[in-house]
Amino acid sequence: MECLLSRTHIIAATFWGNFILVGEGDRVYAYCLETLNQVGFQTAFTTSNVHGIRIAGKSVATCAVFGSRFLTVMTAEVSPSSSVVFKVILQPVMFDDWIWDAAWLQPEAGPLVSGTNFMTLALCLGHNRVAHWDWQAKQALALTSCSDYCLLYTAQLVGASWKQLIAVVGTVYREVLLWVPSQASPAPVLHRLTGHQA
Repeated sequence: MECLLSRTHIIAATFWGNFILVGEGDRVYAYCLETLNQVGFQTAFTTSNVHGIRIAGKSVATCAVFGSRFLTVMTAEVSPSSSVVFKVILQPVMFDDWIWDAAWLQPEAGPLVSGTNFMTLALCLGHNRVAHWDWQAKQALALTSCSDYCLLYTAQLVGASWKQLIAVVGTVYREVLLWVPSQASPAPVLHRLTGHQA
């Protein structure tokens, strides 16, 4: 049995059913939670490490995989032999800024209809900007900057749709800012936490 603890350089991990998907170096690995065996992998990038994996879907997972300034989209599906088969459906796309977080977004009209691909992505970028991105058309639907334009150390996007989305970001000025990317750019800070110590 291969132990997960013996691996190094794991930067991203997320659970998907009975599996854990792990970003290790430039690859995404799938491990079975029951046996801890590796049951599949896919190379995501040639020049970057995987820093995050965001999943939409259950029986077939659509995975937004990002690292540095790159984003790729792949599917993961359990085969009859219980291995995980990955398929890249969007080759890596390079953005003009570091990607700190990604979030799958539902349409504003309501929840997704089962079996459809109406999802878009929100991408939180390194200089306190958020892009609403149509990954299938490879185009930005919106790009909003926060009124506090600065370099970020970390970010988390919270919300199910573009209008519900809130960016929670940690800045180089030791502050945590909350702001709403769907507001007109530059979007005002909704709330500021000061004195943040890394």
